[in-house]
Amino acid sequence: MALIPSSASPCAFQAAPGGVQTSRLLVPASTSSSNSTRRSYLGTRCRHSVLQPHIHFACQSGPRLPRYVPCSQATSPATAAGDTPLEALSPEQQSVWKASVQAVVDTVEGISPEEAEDKLQQAFGWGPRGNKFWRGRKVKEAPQEGQVSSALEYLKSVGVAGPDLAKIVKTFPEALACSVDGQLKESVKKLEGEWKLKNQILVKALARQPQVLGYDYDCEGSCQGECNRCWARF
Repeated sequence: MALIPSSASPCAFQAAPGGVQTSRLLVPASTSSSNSTRRSYLGTRCRHSVLQPHIHFACQSGPRLPRYVPCSQATSPATAAGDTPLEALSPEQQSVWKASVQAVVDTVEGISPEEAEDKLQQAFGWGPRGNKFWRGRKVKEAPQEGQVSSALEYLKSVGVAGPDLAKIVKTFPEALACSVDGQLKESVKKLEGEWKLKNQILVKALARQPQVLGYDYDCEGSCQGECNRCWARF
């Protein structure tokens, strides 16, 4: 979609027919700007080649570049609607959610209920931070009864406790949403078997890179774009 000056105003822009993409702004010949100024505008590249809903055009005395509004500043529909677990989940799921928050508070050293709530939201795919790891595999899920407690107990069983457990939960809360048998145990088994990490060496490795608990894929050097869960990163 090309941007061309509107005949109604030298400061307005409209879409050109044909859907041709362009990365330059066109300045009307009737503008009072000097030739050097016009050349400066003509040579300036847009930050977007097509018109986006979050780009606003403004002008005072002459044509100006579009003001870019970062998407991160826009309010997401979920945020605007106040879509939180305790609002969106069923009463039964809310009960499990609250019990999961309490399990984190009771088990993890130095974590507040508010922080535990925030970490669980990230762990189960509520908001953009949760999607960074899950990439759509978990979207606004509710924990199963005892799921979070089981994950915490398993981590304690391999020697992770105190500050190390707190670091894992705060850095990679998604571990609390991972299957104990399908992911956590398999990751630890791989670290102990292939990497020969045992006891405190294993604990320190998990605290240093807790994301390894969610690794369940190995590209073996031929990247397939699954870097968020790939053993090649370890």
